[in-house]
Parts: sequence; structure tokens; C-alpha cells
Amino acid sequence: MILRSTCVQKTDCCLQADDYVNRTILLTGPRAITLSSLATLLQTHLSRPVQLRSVSTDEYVVYNQAQAVSGPRSDEGFLRKWATTYVGMQRGEIADVDKEIVEILGRPARGMEEMMEELFGGSSAEENLQTYARDRKSTRL
Repeated sequence: MILRSTCVQKTDCCLQADDYVNRTILLTGPRAITLSSLATLLQTHLSRPVQLRSVSTDEYVVYNQAQAVSGPRSDEGFLRKWATTYVGMQRGEIADVDKEIVEILGRPARGMEEMMEELFGGSSAEENLQTYARDRKSTRL
């Protein structure tokens, strides 16, 4: 899994370099990650249980539409496409690691562990939970 900021930086580097013209480049983070390890990381920072539950695409769409106020998370087409992300994760598509990112960026990529440290910053579990809730709420608008 790759951080959005790293993906943007890597894409920008590739667009500016002739070495990557007409090439397909796999955008990955520095380490393979599973949904269960991601849940464990989140659980650590929030100091509360995080449960993973597999649901059908239809269930995913209905649930997210009920939670969304507006924006893409209320759009059925968007949600159906987004649900394929989780299917890919279950198939192990986030297990690939491409070391070329170091060459392109000129630095190591940051992984989910670093992203969560940046997001939660060693705060208390209560502050982390508030940060998580606020960020989830703001992405729904």
C-alpha cells in the first residue's frame, strides 16, 4: 500500500523524467501489508478493537450510502467501483513491493506505519479516536 502523497510525488517524478516514457510502473509502498495488519495498526493507535468483516458489494453500497451526507460516497457507481479495491486487497494485490520507488523518489517510501504515526502523532488514544472520527467525517462531505 502506498501513501497518496508518495504516489503524487512518484507520479510527478515520472512525468518529469524521460526514462519513464511509455513504461508501466507499479506504485507500491515499502512493505507488503494485509487488511488484518492494517486493522491491528489502527487498533494500536485507537486503543479499541477494530473488526474486519467481509460483506457483499451490495451490502457495502447500501451501508455507505446510508452513512454519506453527499459527495462520491453517496454515489452507487462510485461505491461499486471502490468496493473492487477491497476485493483486490483480499486477493493480495497490496502484497507486491516494488523497490523502484526508492530510485524514482530518491528516498525510501513511507508506509502505513509512518502514515499512522504522522496522523496520530503519539497522542493519547482518546485524541487519536477524535482525529480518526473527524477525518472520517470530513472525507464524507
